[in-house]
Formats: sequence, C-alpha cells, structure tokens
Amino acid sequence: MLLCTSPLAHAQRAGYRETVLKIQGQIESSDLRGAQASLDSAMKLYPNDGGLENLLGVVAIQSGHRDAAKKAFSLAVLHDPKLMGAWQNLARIDMETADHDPKSADDAFRAYTRALALDPSDPESAYGAAMAALWRKQYAVSLSYLQKLDAETRAKARVQAVMCADAFGLNHGSAGEHAAAALAASSDLLESDVMLALPALRAAHRADLLEVLFSAANLHQPLSAQGLRMLGLAQEAEGKRQQAKETLEKAYEAEPTATAPLVDLARIALAGNDQQGALGYLAHARAIAPNDASLAYEYGFVCLQMKLLREAQVAIADAVRLAPENPDYLLTMGTVANGSDALRYLDKYRAMRPDDPAGFLASGIACLDISHLDDAVAWLSKAAANEKTAASAHFYLGRALKEQGKFQAALAELRQADRLHPDRPEVLAEMGEIYFSMKQYSDAIGPLKRALELDPENYVASYALLRLYGQTNDPQRAEQAKRFAALRTQREDQYRDAMRVIEARPRSVTDSAP
Repeated sequence: MLLCTSPLAHAQRAGYRETVLKIQGQIESSDLRGAQASLDSAMKLYPNDGGLENLLGVVAIQSGHRDAAKKAFSLAVLHDPKLMGAWQNLARIDMETADHDPKSADDAFRAYTRALALDPSDPESAYGAAMAALWRKQYAVSLSYLQKLDAETRAKARVQAVMCADAFGLNHGSAGEHAAAALAASSDLLESDVMLALPALRAAHRADLLEVLFSAANLHQPLSAQGLRMLGLAQEAEGKRQQAKETLEKAYEAEPTATAPLVDLARIALAGNDQQGALGYLAHARAIAPNDASLAYEYGFVCLQMKLLREAQVAIADAVRLAPENPDYLLTMGTVANGSDALRYLDKYRAMRPDDPAGFLASGIACLDISHLDDAVAWLSKAAANEKTAASAHFYLGRALKEQGKFQAALAELRQADRLHPDRPEVLAEMGEIYFSMKQYSDAIGPLKRALELDPENYVASYALLRLYGQTNDPQRAEQAKRFAALRTQREDQYRDAMRVIEARPRSVTDSAP
C-alpha cells in the first residue's frame, strides 16, 4: 500500500508547491486579483492550510484590508504554529498600533516571541519583541531582547533609539545619555528613530536631548512638519523662544493647513508679552479651522487678557456653540456674559459639576451683578466654605451685604477676605467705603489710602476718598477731584475699548506685525 500511495502523495505535494509558487508570483507582480482567485481555488483543495492562509493575509494587507489580514494570519498560526513568517506578519500588523494600544502591544509581543522560539537568532523578531516590550513599559525586558542582536545591528540608529528609551524608562540617566549620544552620531539616523525615543525623553523632561537629536536628524534628511514642530517645542522648553519661533514658523510653512504650530506660536508670543501677536496667530488658526472650539476659546481668553471684553464674549460664545457640553467653556462664558445670560450658562455648568466651588462663586458674582442679593449671598456662602474660593467669596459676600445695608456683617466678611489674602486693593477699597457710609471717617482713611498705594487707579477707593475729603473739608479735596476726574475719563476710555469689536487680521508666519 505504501508503494502504491507514494506516487500520489508526491504528486499532491508537487501540485501544492506549484500552486504556492504561482500565488507568490502573482503577489510579487502585484496581480492581487489573480492571487485572490488562485487562493480561493487552492483553499478548496487544501482547507485549513496555514501556508495558504498566510498568503491570503498578504493579499489582504496589500489590498488595504487590515482586519481581514489579521484574521487570515491568525488562522495561519492556528493551523500551522511553526509557520514563522505568519507569526511575523501577525506581529507587524499589531505593531502598527502598539505605541498607543496596550492590547496591540501585548499581541505583537506574543507573536514576536513565538517567532523567536522558532528561530532564536532572527534579528527582526528580537528587535520587534524589544519594541513591543518598550510600548508595554517593560524596559528591562526590552533591553534583554536587544542584547540578542549582534554588535553591528545594535549599533544601528533604530536600536540605539530603543536603548535610549529603555534607559530613561528605567531612570538610568547616564545610560540614556550615552545611548542618546550614540544615536545622534549614527550615520543612519532618521527622524523616525528620534520619534521612537520621544515619549521617554519627554517623560524624563530632557528637551535638551530632543533638541540635539532632532537637529542631528535634520542634517541627514530635512525634518517633516511634525519633526520641526517637535524640535520647536524642545527649543521652547529650553527657553530658546526666538529659535523656537523660527522653527515653528518653518513647521507651519511645511504644512500650511495645520493649526498646532500657530497655537504654539501664539503661546510663545504670550510668553513674550506680545498679546497682539498671539491674537493674530490664533485668528489665522481660526480661519483654517473655524469649527475648532478650542481655537475660539483660546482666542477669547487672549481677548480677556487684553481687556477686550466684547470680543471675548463673542469668541467664547462661539466656543460654547461649537462644544456646548464643555464645562470649562460654560464656566468662562458664565463669567463674561452680561446680566441674566450669565446664569443660563452657569446653571448648566453646575448641573455638570454640582460640587465645584468655582460654580458657586461664579453664580454668586452673577447674581450680585444683577442685584439678586439673596441668591448672591446663598451661592457665595457656599463658595466661602471651600478654601480654593474662600478669599474671593468673602470679598463678594462683603459687597453683597453692603448692598443690603448690613455694614457690620459686610465688614466681617471683608476682614476675613483680607486675612486670607492680605493687601488686595479691592478689599481695602470696599472696607474704606463701608466705613465712610457708616460715617466712621477716621477708620475709612487708612484702608482707602492703602488701596490707592497698591493700585493708584482703583476707582472705588478714589471716589470714596474724594467724598470723604468733601465731608471733612479736607484741603486735599481739590487735588483728589482732579485725580478722580482723570481716572473717570480713563475708565470711560477703557470701557469703550473693552466693548469695541475688533477685526484681528490672521497673522501669517511671514508677517512682521499682526
């Protein structure tokens, strides 16, 4: 029987080899449709065959069907656990997302270690296992797999990058610096190699090494827009604002539809007190991405810093429109909106964060602004119970109680505010005004003068002091009247500025001014 069946078995094996070679040739010549047809026919003759399933996975991945490819490779290793190429193909798919997906990292590590069990000397599997272990934050394990590589392979930039990341992951700073130096000196250094080490170097706060590595990679091949941005951020972290600005401008020029470099440039402008420049960069970003709520919010926030209240209201309202469930946007809108409109936003904010004292404080201030004094006292009392908001809450409670004519209670709240945060001119001004209202002129003079020492433009203190001089026939009244008149004119000008609607011209990175 053996003699009779041997020729048949031999013919079957020969037919199988011919089929496999034919399919491989079709794949190599990019005839994926033909390869798929051949596989469909072959798998009817040879079902549950790991080799054919591996080829099916190759056709699927080259056709852009990642999930189908993974399924085919998984079946291949199930039906033929010793098929090393299928294990490697399976691992390669998982490695595409292993840097941010823990399950993919686990699966890739398992597949590469299975491949290594079949061939312990295979460099791709050893390096792949080391990479997967790095993404799993198993730094010592990763290093152990790198040690399986020969000296020539270990000297390659991509291996040095993993070594650098592993060393810093283990808090071995000296070893990490050594690996970073070797990486920077590698003749085959690419931007992608630096990107491998990027998360670990960021976590270690080594912007200095990132600047060196990205600069070195740029000498071999011009950095991409992303690489330029990373270099610019490293320079910013190193305090090199002008260099960072120039690099980030190049990053934007390399990808003019990207908003991230413009946001970075706005931040650098703000750090240099160039608020107008920051506004221009953000206006440019908003023009590129008008539906990005974060850009509208950042724009509005800069407007608030510039005391452009009306423009801030418009921008932050736009942010709320684009992201109506963002609690931070709702809270900010509640602090800048006028009248009862503010409460509408704050009610929604408190529904989302019912225990946040910032919501109590903002609600109390909004009620005070529209003279809902009982509600204001209720919300502010809640805010005063939390140490994060207590100082401000006591101040506004003092103002609310003053409006209700409860002067002694108001003074008690203001004293508490002063104790928690001494020498705030607005607190002292309110105390002085209450003493004046109580006709305790000698008690009023000290807080009012101290408030003006701290803030010569404090309107409440200046007006209260003018009235006090009038009541006491103080010869300083005439001079104070002049100062107050100038301050009132300045305040009216500031209000007009705050209420004006501006047209911020989108700032190009080539502009010298916004």
